[in-house]
Amino acid sequence: ISSPIAASESTRIAQASSINTKSLVSHLNRVGIKFFGTHWCPACKQQKLLFGLEAARLPYVECDKPKDRPNDLTACRAANIRSIPTWLHPNGRRLEGLQSLETLSSWSGMTKKQWLWSDIYQLGLDKLIGINQGHLNLLMTFVSPNF
Repeated sequence: ISSPIAASESTRIAQASSINTKSLVSHLNRVGIKFFGTHWCPACKQQKLLFGLEAARLPYVECDKPKDRPNDLTACRAANIRSIPTWLHPNGRRLEGLQSLETLSSWSGMTKKQWLWSDIYQLGLDKLIGINQGHLNLLMTFVSPNF
């Protein structure tokens, strides 16, 4: 039986992901950052909602399903997780609590340039050139002065 709350949450999770959430999730995975949480944690659910469809690709570690995910429980203990959600950088830095996408991108080392270039890459450079050559040249000069 499905509850109205569950249906509402799944609808919100199914919202289309922005280009920036796609690039942020790719960056978090590439850097080796982990997102620790539990299936029952309201803040963890909210955190996933911020990523839309890309939530499925998050480097998520479930800290409260020992039978289903024993390796995750071991990872949570090894990381000394005391609060959820927790984001853990491979260098040992951590963020606890619900975080904005902007905070995560900055904290993880994702630059504004990477954020912007992900937009250009995802949209397709040819489409942008077709939209307006002058604005593209201005954008490229701003982003990369050597362009």
